[in-house]
Amino acid sequence: MEQMMDFKKKTKYFMESIWFGVLISIITLVTFMFDNPTLGYYIFGVIALSMIIIGADFRNIIPLLFLYFGCWNNNNLPIPSVEFYILTALLGLDGLLFIIRICLRFKYYICKLKRDYLFFTLLGILAAMLISLINTPDMKMSWIGIGYQTIITLTYLVVRLTVPNEEKARKTIVESIIITAVMISLEACYLLFVRLYQGAEFDYIIHMKKLTFGWCHSNHFTAIINIAILLSVYYFSKYRDIKKRVLIVVANLLFIFINVLTVCRAGYIALLPTFIISIVIYFIYNKKYLKIKIKKDALYLIPYVV
Repeated sequence: MEQMMDFKKKTKYFMESIWFGVLISIITLVTFMFDNPTLGYYIFGVIALSMIIIGADFRNIIPLLFLYFGCWNNNNLPIPSVEFYILTALLGLDGLLFIIRICLRFKYYICKLKRDYLFFTLLGILAAMLISLINTPDMKMSWIGIGYQTIITLTYLVVRLTVPNEEKARKTIVESIIITAVMISLEACYLLFVRLYQGAEFDYIIHMKKLTFGWCHSNHFTAIINIAILLSVYYFSKYRDIKKRVLIVVANLLFIFINVLTVCRAGYIALLPTFIISIVIYFIYNKKYLKIKIKKDALYLIPYVV
């Protein structure tokens, strides 16, 4: 019994660490490269089920979500099929167990949401989008937008309910988003390599936006990457570990490279405010001993200049 409890404790600790987010992103990248979404969906269901049973929080929910939404280039899961019914049953079990988890700690969770104005704002936006369906000119696009907003609202709800409000948890969430953006950028690099290997010209791939694939197009790329740039600057500014800062610089260079490759006008326009906000973030988190820190941090700008 003690060994079982010790195993559960260690598993929970691992699931709440950034290494779990790294593992999920590697699985996503591998399933994408082999274009096997069914396997990715099953792994998503099993991981979510394990986290609920173990009692782990969902600070790594962003990599987990992209395991479900970003593991495919060509979605070949037939509907209906045996695979589809198995997946539906697995996801239904995940949802049922999570609802039971909420019911068992209902009063505690309600207290956490009582004055959470951001959650109620997200609900208000979702309600407004549903009301706008009355006069929408494009029902399909409206439902796609509502789907995205529902995912954002539910993701925030799960994080707000299960993740403790502490610095370590916030740090892991930021790291997990940056790692997810790195994974997405590697997917784009892999796709670029495949297109070049197939004989396509580089200029054709770029100008014809042939980096668009399956679940992701240029707008998705740039939106995720610009968010990751802001968070990586925040992480660089707040934490002084040299090894991690070097990795952040490398990740940022990758983000900028992929942003340029997407040839997305909205992404190019968004880069300017992203850089301005990044500078503001840096100065906010380095107000104390600003001159000394700027001299030390100037070395990290060399790769950007090169």
